[in-house]
Amino acid sequence: MQNQKSKQIPRSIVLANNWKTKELKLLNILRKEMITNKIDEQLIKEYVDEQYTLINKKYENKIKKYNDKINVDAKETKITKSERKKAIEFIIKNKKFLEENGAPIEYINNYVEKHYESINNRFIIKDKNKEKIDFID
Repeated sequence: MQNQKSKQIPRSIVLANNWKTKELKLLNILRKEMITNKIDEQLIKEYVDEQYTLINKKYENKIKKYNDKINVDAKETKITKSERKKAIEFIIKNKKFLEENGAPIEYINNYVEKHYESINNRFIIKDKNKEKIDFID
């Protein structure tokens, strides 16, 4: 089942392919209609070439847009995970500092919970299974 998912083409690409196929079919129908109406072959050729170029540009832009989105999402995820990890490490250091200096346990727990919740809100994890860290030693 996973082999099928890994070979599955992204929806945006499928939509772009379908759009291009539809546009080329319409262009071909229009070309045939122009030939039937005995329009100059040179004009038909120029028009078809121009339209074909436009269709390909739009198609390439759609594919490029998808690829750019994928690349941006991948970079943001890496940055978010590393920043989140650093923020959690900072909370752990603060917790140890507070324990060493004799702060009340209630205060430490409230501090950790409050800041951990703010980290989770700031660095939203897109995975369904959020990382959970147990601060109890």
